[in-house]
Amino acid sequence: MLGSHEMYASFGGAEELVDGPGSPSKVTVSFDLGSRDGVDELVERAAAAGGRIGDTDDYPFMYQR
Repeated sequence: MLGSHEMYASFGGAEELVDGPGSPSKVTVSFDLGSRDGVDELVERAAAAGGRIGDTDDYPFMYQR
């Protein structure tokens, strides 16, 4: 996905991470898992490893954390 600087900064609390070429950034990764439990388990493992976890959204077509 390509988007503007402002759009990228609006995703999941990344405002402080969006600056210029010399600043750190963030990576958004998408996985297709078979169940909500699978999503929750993966997110908890990522958090235990030091990952920053974004907001939870539950749409009729998609569950994301």
